[in-house]
Amino acid sequence: MIKNISLEEQEKALFTELKTKVISLLARREYSAKELQGKLLTAASSKQTGMSNEAIELVIENVLSEMQRLGYQNDARFASMFVRHKSRAGNGPLKISRELCFKGGSRDLFEQVVEEEQIDFFELAAELMQRKYSLDQVKDYQTFQKVFRYFSNRGFTSEQIKYAKETLLEIE
Repeated sequence: MIKNISLEEQEKALFTELKTKVISLLARREYSAKELQGKLLTAASSKQTGMSNEAIELVIENVLSEMQRLGYQNDARFASMFVRHKSRAGNGPLKISRELCFKGGSRDLFEQVVEEEQIDFFELAAELMQRKYSLDQVKDYQTFQKVFRYFSNRGFTSEQIKYAKETLLEIE
């Protein structure tokens, strides 16, 4: 026998279920609000609740607001972690900024994190070039084109790549 559940009870049950899911996700790593919203929308859509999309979206908004109010989710904290992680992995500012925006951050938030973390992408490019390439590879025009593409694909600007090359030439 199927028991009829009121819409309010369905919303409460969905809220509790989604809140548990968010806490489980955030226990593993930081997420932006946009990422969590997508995951919760997928989870809620797979349930046969009989609720309208607007009601589901409202429950998701309430869950995210609650997580932010409790300090479990914070976009600034996510951006800080994301930028630190990506810069340590050898990515440049263009790629990191683009990926952060895709995940729900903003260019202003990226610049704020770079300033707070005091990340110098010129020095980062120079260190990466010193680790990865020899002086001969940088001096040869043909080979340097490959080096340049490698750094461009990692999100470094041409000025940062030139600085890294000059730094390597000075050291050797």
